[in-house]
Amino acid sequence: MNNRIWSSAVALAFAAAIMALLVYFAVNLGYGFALRETTIDANLRSQLAEEIIAVSQAPAAKRATKKQMADEIVAAVRSVHGYDAAVVGDDGKVLAGDAALAAANPLPPPSSMRVAQPGVPGGPGPSGPRPGGPPGPGAPPGSFGPQVFGAGPQAAGPAPRPGARSVIFTFHRPGFGPSGADAWHAPVSLVHIDGASVIFTRTTDTAADVLSRTRWIAFGLAALAFAITLLLGRRLLRATTRPFEVVRAALTRLGQGDYSRLSAADPDDPVVHQLVEEYNAAASEVAGTVAARQEVENNIRRFVADAGHELRTPLAVITGYVDLLRHASSEDNVMERRIFAEIDGQGERMRALIQNLLFLLRLDSQEPSDVKIIDAADVVQGVIDSFKSLANGATLGAEVEPGSFVQVSETELRQAIGNLIDNSLKYAPGSHIAARVRSEGDQVIITVSDDGPGMSPDTRARAFERFARGDTSGSIPGSGLGLAIVARTTERAGGSVSLHTEPGKGATVEMRFPAWKPRTSQTPA
Repeated sequence: MNNRIWSSAVALAFAAAIMALLVYFAVNLGYGFALRETTIDANLRSQLAEEIIAVSQAPAAKRATKKQMADEIVAAVRSVHGYDAAVVGDDGKVLAGDAALAAANPLPPPSSMRVAQPGVPGGPGPSGPRPGGPPGPGAPPGSFGPQVFGAGPQAAGPAPRPGARSVIFTFHRPGFGPSGADAWHAPVSLVHIDGASVIFTRTTDTAADVLSRTRWIAFGLAALAFAITLLLGRRLLRATTRPFEVVRAALTRLGQGDYSRLSAADPDDPVVHQLVEEYNAAASEVAGTVAARQEVENNIRRFVADAGHELRTPLAVITGYVDLLRHASSEDNVMERRIFAEIDGQGERMRALIQNLLFLLRLDSQEPSDVKIIDAADVVQGVIDSFKSLANGATLGAEVEPGSFVQVSETELRQAIGNLIDNSLKYAPGSHIAARVRSEGDQVIITVSDDGPGMSPDTRARAFERFARGDTSGSIPGSGLGLAIVARTTERAGGSVSLHTEPGKGATVEMRFPAWKPRTSQTPA
């Protein structure tokens, strides 16, 4: 079993590791594409900056107006696909291009727009500021700071020359502020020329698009990893626990009396094979025990049946001779009358025991022969009337609801109700005994109750067992089969029986039978 668990765990860990690597490679690939796009963008910006300076220093630009030069610069920037520009004069007026771009990126103060030259303080040479340095005065909030690079012919020359131009790149961080700007922003480039500044940037941020797609791919792969791991884990765990499920189902059938053997679904699996073999051994032992118990019960039933039949004839002969002797005896001899009365009482007791044994045996071994639809109210009322002459100080009453039809053997039902009333008369003498019949939904409920001494919890727990007697069994004649007959009669009719009693609070036996309804009153299916 440990090997199966380890195999499943390793398979799940391997699947999770593979999916984690896929997510890692997807994110890495996305950032690689974003870096490539950023590099391409930086190169294009450098070329555009050189083009802007070349246009501003061209001889034709000196003869043109400032507006004409600004239009030419914007056209040069827009000639590169995906870029736009705006030219802003030193007085803050937009000369050409996208006014919205100029408004969204205000120019830094003139004091920070110093000329940067290679190899001199403030320039891009060894002593100049490096990319990523501290932001200069007036830099837009959230930026990495102005990054100054030399551009144009002056950047390649060995010595500075008056009129050098500067290119300022301002890279914005991803925004997380209340404005809702929570995506990457494309950097904005700034070129200062004589009397104006050129602002240009990409119209579509390819790097941001790549990063956005990468995030969604990562989320999708994570969801896919969860789904695959879940399905794989479910399959592996089901395969691991399948032997236990098979044995569990077999144990359920075993509890219902099915002792058939199991066969291993995978005979090559030692765990499954061992588990199935252990179950088969236990099932065989249980089946043998049940068979032996059934054989003992059958032997007891046969013995009881034979003994009952064999005892009936000798008992009848003994009773007959006792009657002859009693008639021949003297009426004045008190001792003889007492002896004959005792013999009659014990003979009647033995006769009742034999009758109950044979009746219970018939309930166990034979199907009822007089099953019919009867009104339980009539049967209960008839039994109560027949016992009133034997009440001996007890009060008998019946509360019945006519029309409480049940399908049961009338003989068995009368015997069961008679046993309940007889028990109440014997164990609760002088009490009030009530028999009730009522219909409740699809059931007919028959109860017999008394207000006698009741039963102790131990006696109540085994009241429906055969030969079970109460705490006063030594002084009260009985066979201990009365309630067993009641329980068996109710079960044969498809009903149930229960006992409600407490010491000093009487006893109530309740029998529930399936109610029979006329076909015309039954609800159609």
